[in-house]
Amino acid sequence: MPSDRPGSREQNERSPERDREHEKLALSLLGIVLVALLVLTWQKWGDVTIDCGREMYVPWQILQGKRLYLDLWYPYGPLVPHFQALLFQLFGVHLTVLYGFGISMLVVTTLGVWQLARKFLPVPLSFLAAFLVLIQSIQPKLFNFILPYSYAGVAGTMLSVLTVLLCVSLALDGRTALRVAGLGILAGAAVLTKAESGIACACMAVLAILAETLEHRSFRKLAIDLLLFSPGLLLAAGVYAGYVNLSSFSLIFEENIPVSSNAWFVRLLGKKWLSMVGFPATFQQFLTGVALGSAAYAFWVLVLRTGSRIADKWRLIAGALFLSIVAVAALALWRTGASEAVVKDAFDLVRAVFFTSGVVWMSGFVAVMALAGLIREPRAGRHRALLSLSAAALLVGARVGNAPSLYGFYSIFYNLVPYVSWLVLLWRSSGEAARKSGRMWIEFACLSCAVHVLLASPHFRDALHRNTPVETAVGTIKLTSEKAAAYREVLSWAAGANARGERWMTLPEDISLYSFSQTSAPDRMYVLLPGLLAPGPLTDRYLRTLEAEGLRYILLSNRRSPEYGFGSFGQGYNEEVLAWIHANYQPVRTFGAATGWNAVLWERSQVR
Repeated sequence: MPSDRPGSREQNERSPERDREHEKLALSLLGIVLVALLVLTWQKWGDVTIDCGREMYVPWQILQGKRLYLDLWYPYGPLVPHFQALLFQLFGVHLTVLYGFGISMLVVTTLGVWQLARKFLPVPLSFLAAFLVLIQSIQPKLFNFILPYSYAGVAGTMLSVLTVLLCVSLALDGRTALRVAGLGILAGAAVLTKAESGIACACMAVLAILAETLEHRSFRKLAIDLLLFSPGLLLAAGVYAGYVNLSSFSLIFEENIPVSSNAWFVRLLGKKWLSMVGFPATFQQFLTGVALGSAAYAFWVLVLRTGSRIADKWRLIAGALFLSIVAVAALALWRTGASEAVVKDAFDLVRAVFFTSGVVWMSGFVAVMALAGLIREPRAGRHRALLSLSAAALLVGARVGNAPSLYGFYSIFYNLVPYVSWLVLLWRSSGEAARKSGRMWIEFACLSCAVHVLLASPHFRDALHRNTPVETAVGTIKLTSEKAAAYREVLSWAAGANARGERWMTLPEDISLYSFSQTSAPDRMYVLLPGLLAPGPLTDRYLRTLEAEGLRYILLSNRRSPEYGFGSFGQGYNEEVLAWIHANYQPVRTFGAATGWNAVLWERSQVR
């Protein structure tokens, strides 16, 4: 009896033993890549100025008795910071605990993507999908999985991968009460983690349950499945209802989590922000993304079908030539320190060929394939599994479907499932001759991995410059020598100020300084970026709190906000706060160099 798993009729006939050997080899290689990247980037992750400081500060403050949302501003769900606080309680407040948390989620996500891909694809393409997770996620930049801009983003990605994996298993391996209840638990956890991840997970789970209902044509089973599925979501809803009951709807969903249309962030930046990260704001933008994806799809189908007819020798020579060019380009970038403009132009061309953002919308073609299969074979689980994959790819990837690139940066939290769907589309569209050419797919995977390394090379080049350790109250982190010197100077000053009982705060961000010096911010708004503190009554209340705290010092850094379309603090946003500082404080000292990160220390004109 033929297998019901997608692709099993098209893949080469191999013994299960040989497949297992290839899988062991691929997993071993992934383990080697993981260890190598961790060694290369150890303690070099994240950005101590932007976002990452929040991920250190909030769970520590929860451990100190502060209440999330009420006493601590936080823009995501409550699950992750409370879990981090539990980890701090068990293992101590230390950066290593956060590193371990991030690495654990990275490993689960990588294995989840591997398992998901193996349900549809041969070993080389499954390796490629999992390799993408590692090469993107272990980088010494803001967007990584180990000390990221948001652990909620990492957890949301992990939960999304696990949810679609369970949806696919539901179609392939059959409905069980445990699987349906598991979907509810995953969806509820995602809702408590990050809004868009929660919506995506809940929708893909409901679609999978409905697909099973249509297959069995039993509304009784649908009712049972909804009863099994709903407790997870109801629990999540109950948690949010509890927070609203303790405070108000506006505090939770306007001042903290900006999901309400009345939220200041939504009113000031909502459409602009969504468009910037890649969500199509207009139908024309959506059509542009579809056109780019279709062009990439047509190109690769042509390449793969042509490649399957070329002798192995010539295909190998062409691949080796391309890899040589890639290696020389990467070496040139590392050794010459090419300008950002040159790097951007070169990489934009590579991304356009290998990883254009429009490939998210190509999951629509996968859905069409799945629906066509269901018309032919209504009870075939492999078609429902393929439909679940395509729906998940669209639900998760829509957030970055029109991003400048689907590779790296903010997209790493949304591109994993769409990339698996993209590889499935290429695999199924390549033709029977191509699918029988096992060597060609190995070559394709090697070529794509090399390109991923090329795209990541500037980030790993930067890791070579982050070699100066900074010892803090919560562990060691490595920075560039210039920034390390500035941060050491600030931390030394902060230790003295704390010893003398002098209150201070840092604006607009650099929240890590609070954690590194074990200092609590004077207000629940420990960061002021565009869209966070609305002018008017909320700003007035904020300034009254600062007055009551009797702050002697305010550390004002040169953190700019181009990602929001603003410059330095007080230029176009929070002007009232900057005016209050100028009226009541005077600059007395500067930390850092003029060309890099620096901060001006403002002292109260008349200390009360």
